[in-house]
Amino acid sequence: MARLIAAFIRHGDYHQLANVPSALQPFDLNEQGKLQSLNAVKLIKTTLQENSWKLLPMIDSSQLLRAWQTANIITENLKNESDEPLEIQCFDDLAERSRT
Repeated sequence: MARLIAAFIRHGDYHQLANVPSALQPFDLNEQGKLQSLNAVKLIKTTLQENSWKLLPMIDSSQLLRAWQTANIITENLKNESDEPLEIQCFDDLAERSRT
């Protein structure tokens, strides 16, 4: 039986207002966040190759803009690593929560 291994990747860097919970920040990725997402692609590719793992065709993400952008950068840059086209599936349950 095949093993399933999940990788949890937090979204890349974004502008954040002081004293505002991150769940309430509406901002997209900044340039550093985009570079961090591309670095995650390199790490995923290396890990897949070193372990002879196959990537499942679904990337799960929250619906926060910065999380979706991170998933999209990863998806777009891992196309050649998968036998199937990669898709992003968004879930409300993966979103950050705020106590306010």
